[in-house]
Amino acid sequence: ELSRLPIHYHLASNAGTPSESIVSLLIESFSESPRAGDANNQFPIHLACQATQVSGNIFAILLSSFPEGACERDIHGNYPCDYATWNEDTPTKVIALSALVQNDATEMRRSLQVDDKLLSNPKIFDEQPSARTQKRKRLTNEVSFSMLASFEDIHQ
Repeated sequence: ELSRLPIHYHLASNAGTPSESIVSLLIESFSESPRAGDANNQFPIHLACQATQVSGNIFAILLSSFPEGACERDIHGNYPCDYATWNEDTPTKVIALSALVQNDATEMRRSLQVDDKLLSNPKIFDEQPSARTQKRKRLTNEVSFSMLASFEDIHQ
């Protein structure tokens, strides 16, 4: 596929365990690669969640480079947490879901801090939230509940 970058090929390869050093090198070489979707709108985090024997450091690298990637849907409507849930490699599944939940919690804390600042502004109550803001909040909540449900299913 022409829309894939080397990081996509590396994470999607069935040739073995993705390498932390290669992922780091690819991101150093092209810092926007974690933000690049392929023809299926799958970002590197989607592919890492589908791979096997992926280390927690790879998830940390990808999510620190593009934390919003955890909330991106591909053209099939699937989030990275969906692929992590379906991954048959249990260690990768647990690592991926843990990283995604932690990433989401960090983003939620950041959002709450911003919301606290906004709430201190009395004008905020006079304005209707934009459609984009409403959609973002709805998708964030949907992803959060989906990740938490998946994570709870694994630990039962």
